[in-house]
Amino acid sequence: MSKRPRRNHAPAFKAKVALEALKGEQTIIELSQCQNRATVDGERFFIQRARSHRRCERQAMIDKEEKLPVTRQCTILDINRSSVYYKPVPLSERDRELMRQIDEIHLNYPFYGSRSIRNEL
Repeated sequence: MSKRPRRNHAPAFKAKVALEALKGEQTIIELSQCQNRATVDGERFFIQRARSHRRCERQAMIDKEEKLPVTRQCTILDINRSSVYYKPVPLSERDRELMRQIDEIHLNYPFYGSRSIRNEL
């Protein structure tokens, strides 16, 4: 089985993509889905660029109002679909107070393990 040759993009193509992205009129996902892209290599280029961002930035790129399905956007950006729909639950005041007390005990007795901290509480 032979290896596929590495694909190189022409400087003109890279410049065109960079200018489109800098204009900010379209998201990276929209640019990757444009019909006027010459080859599938263009789409791969966009996917690689999108995946080079941190996870939180990629998550912010998801647009639920986009006509491209959320499932496809998540696949392109290499994000779990469940993380897009997750709504964090705020901590109760009781839990915050308990964590504060644990921190205080740990600062006073850094050699304590979890059992000792529990007993101290």
